[in-house]
Amino acid sequence: MLNAKQFKFKPVLSAVLIVLVMGGFGINAALKNSTPKSTTQSSNLPPDSNMYLEKVQGVFNSRCIACHSCLESPCQLNLQSYEGLMRGLQKENVYGSPRLSPIAPTRLYEDAQSTEQWRKMGFHSVMGDTNHASLLTQSLLLASEPRLRPKKAVKDSRTCPTQDEASAPVIEKDLAMPYGLPSLTTTEQNYIYDWINKGAVPPKPSSPVTFSPEIRSQIGEWINFFNQPDLKHQITSRYLFEHLYLAHFFFQTPDQKSRPEFLKLIRSSRTCDNPQVISTRSPNDDPGYKQFYYCFVKAEGAIVSKNHIPYELSAKKLSWLNDNFIRSNWQPTAFPSYEDVKAANPFVTYKEMPIINRYKFLLEDSQYHVMTFIKGPVCVGPVAVNSIQDQFYVFFMEPQSDLMVRSKEYANAVETSLTLPGQFGSYISKRQVYSIYKELAQRRNAYRVVEKSELERLSPNGLALTDIWNGDETNDNALLTVFRHNDNASVLKGARGDLSKTFFVLDYSTFERLVYNLVVNFDIFGNAEHQILTRTYMDLIRMDSENNFINFLPYDQRNKVKGQWYLGRFLTKEKMKLLSEYNYPNTPTQIDFKGVDRTQEKLARMIIFDRLNEKVRGPVDSINWKNLKADVRNDDPIESQLRSVTSIKNGKDGFSEYFPDLSFLILGPIENPTKLYSIVHQKEHKNVSWMFLEGMGLEFAKHEDTLSIGQGAYGSYPNQLFFTESQNLSRLIEDLKRIDSKSKYEKFVKTYGVDRMDSRIWKLYDFANAEYLRLEPIHAGIIDLSRYNQ
Repeated sequence: MLNAKQFKFKPVLSAVLIVLVMGGFGINAALKNSTPKSTTQSSNLPPDSNMYLEKVQGVFNSRCIACHSCLESPCQLNLQSYEGLMRGLQKENVYGSPRLSPIAPTRLYEDAQSTEQWRKMGFHSVMGDTNHASLLTQSLLLASEPRLRPKKAVKDSRTCPTQDEASAPVIEKDLAMPYGLPSLTTTEQNYIYDWINKGAVPPKPSSPVTFSPEIRSQIGEWINFFNQPDLKHQITSRYLFEHLYLAHFFFQTPDQKSRPEFLKLIRSSRTCDNPQVISTRSPNDDPGYKQFYYCFVKAEGAIVSKNHIPYELSAKKLSWLNDNFIRSNWQPTAFPSYEDVKAANPFVTYKEMPIINRYKFLLEDSQYHVMTFIKGPVCVGPVAVNSIQDQFYVFFMEPQSDLMVRSKEYANAVETSLTLPGQFGSYISKRQVYSIYKELAQRRNAYRVVEKSELERLSPNGLALTDIWNGDETNDNALLTVFRHNDNASVLKGARGDLSKTFFVLDYSTFERLVYNLVVNFDIFGNAEHQILTRTYMDLIRMDSENNFINFLPYDQRNKVKGQWYLGRFLTKEKMKLLSEYNYPNTPTQIDFKGVDRTQEKLARMIIFDRLNEKVRGPVDSINWKNLKADVRNDDPIESQLRSVTSIKNGKDGFSEYFPDLSFLILGPIENPTKLYSIVHQKEHKNVSWMFLEGMGLEFAKHEDTLSIGQGAYGSYPNQLFFTESQNLSRLIEDLKRIDSKSKYEKFVKTYGVDRMDSRIWKLYDFANAEYLRLEPIHAGIIDLSRYNQ
C-alpha cells in the first residue's frame, strides 16, 4: 500500500461534483399479408443461382448498411450478411436509454450460432411467414410512396416492430426504408423481391478464404505461435488476444494496393481446422475450457468504416513478436488468474512480463491501439470521445525514459493504485457509484504523489526532448492526430490539421489504462453506472496524459498552461484541486524554450520538427498548417483555395461555428466526380471536464472554432455532403467566407449541400465509398449515414 495522503471530499461540494461528472410500426392494410411481386424489371437470375450473394447482399452493402450495421444498428437489424438478416431485429437497442441492469450480449457470430438461438434471445424475423408479409419488403414499398423528410435522426427513431405489430392499420411513414433517404431503384427492389419470391434460398456456404501458398504457410506459423503449450507462450498469447481481439487482420497483397481478405482472432473450443468460437462477455474473462485454441477465422460480413481496425500480419511482425516476448529474458512462474479483480488490472495480471516489452508492443502499432478506444466494440465511442478535445496530437514517452521501465520498485509500488473501474463488473448500483468513484480518484491521486516523487528522484534536472519516443527513426506511429466528431472520432498518423490546443504524451501507465478501461474492461451491454464510471475514469487518464506533456515545460509555466486548458468557474477549479491537478514535479526542464511565451506551442514544434524525422512525422499538411508552420506553400490550385478557409479562428459570427462536425466536399461533374475532401469542424471546448455540461463549454469558446480540410474520408459518419463542379470551387469558397449567420449557412447548404432526400445523394455516396477505398485500400470501409443532415 502507498503511504500517500488521501484527499478528502467536502460533503456538499463532492455531491454536486459527482452528479455533474457522471451524472406502431404500422403498415397500410393494402400491404398487409402480401409479398411484393416483381413488376417492371426482373433480376433474370435462375432459381439455382446464388441470388443472395450476387445481388441481394450487394443492395444491402450499397444502400442499407449505411445505417444497419454493427451493434449500434437500429433495432439491432444488421444487414452486413445473410446471418444478420436472418437474425432479424430486437426491441432492445444496444445504445438507447440508460439501463438499470446489464443486458445479454448480442454479438453476431459469437453469442448465438443459429436462428433458433437468436429467437430465444428475443430477436424477431423480418422475412415474413405464412401469416405475415415480410417487414423487409413492406418497408421498401413504403419508401416508394410519397413521404416527407423525417424529423428525427436515425439514432432517435428506433421503433422496432414484430410481425404481429406490423399488421396494425396505422402507417408511420418515417419507417419507410432506407430511412429518410431516396428509395431503392426498381431494379434494386426487384433483386430482393425476386429472391424472396423464389424461396429466399440461403447463399451457398462461403468458400474458405483463398490465400497463396506462402500466406497459408504464414497463417499456420501464426496459429502455431499462439498455441504453443509452454507458459511463456500461453501468457503472451493471452496478452496479445486481449489487445487484438477487435482487429481485422490482413496480409499485405503483392501489389500493396488491392484489397486484402480480413481475418479475426478468436478463442476456440475446437482445433483450428474446425473452430468453434468461445463466447465470453469480455476478452479477459475465463474461457471456461481447460484446453482451448487461438484461431484465425474469416471476418464475416461487409467491412464498414466505423468498426474496421486493420492490423497487419507478416513474417516480419511474427519475428518481432518472438523477439519482443518469447526470446526476451523473463521466466514466468504461473499463469495469471482470470479472477475479476486481478484480470481487470493488467499491471497485476502481467506482472511477470517485463514492462518494456509490453510498452514496446503498444508503441509498435500505436495507431491501431488508439483506434480501439475510439471505434471500440460497438463501432462508436461516446464514452471515450465525450472526454476529449475536438483535435489534439498524441506523442509517446521514450521506453527507456518511462518511470515504470526505469524502476521496478516504483512499478510494484503503484500497481494497486492503478485500479480500473472494470474490476467492479458490468453491474454497479446507484449507491455504489459515488463510493467507487471516490476510491478510484483517491488511488489515482496517491499514484500521482508517488509518480511526482519518482520523477524528481530519477530526473532531477527535468525532462529532455530525447525523452519523447522518436519512432526509432523509422516508425510513423510516433505521432498521431485525433479528430473528434461529436460522439465518434478518427485517428490519423502524422500532424493533421493545424497546431492543437492540448497534447497527450502517453507513457506505459496511461496507454495501458486506456486500453483496459475503454476496450478490454468496457462492457457496452453493462448498465449505465458501469458506463458512467468508465467515462469518469477516462477523465483521469486524459489529465494524466496531458500532465505528461506539461511536465516537459518550465516549472513556472505548468499551472499556467493547465489553467488555459481548463477554463471555467468555481466547480472546475475545485475539481482540479480535488484531483491534485495543480501539483507538478518540482523539477526544471532540459529544453531551451528561449523565453516564456507560448511554451506549449514551442514544445510541440520542437518534438515534431526536431525530435521526429520526416519519415516518422509524415507528410506536410499544406492545407491546414499555419500556426504549426507558417511558411508552408501549396501549389495545387484546388488545395490552395481550400487553404484560404482552414485554421482560421471563428471570431465573432465567423463561418466555422455553423458547420456540422464532419462534412464531405465532392468535386467534379455529377456523372463522374473526381475529388473527395473532408471538412472537420473543430469545436473549441472551454474544458472537457464535465460529462453533462459540454454544451455550456462549447458556447463560451465557439469564437475559437476552426475548420480543417483533408483529402479523403477523415471519419466514418459524415453529417453533410457538399458538391460543386471543380471550376466553381472558387465561388463556393467565397460564399463560405461570407457565412456569418445561421441563415447564411442554410442558404449555403441549399446552394451546395445535398439533402438526405435528394436523389443525387446515392451517386455521391457511392463515389465517396469508392474514392475512400481507392485512397486507402487497407483502412477504408463503407461509410455510415446514420448521422447525416442531423
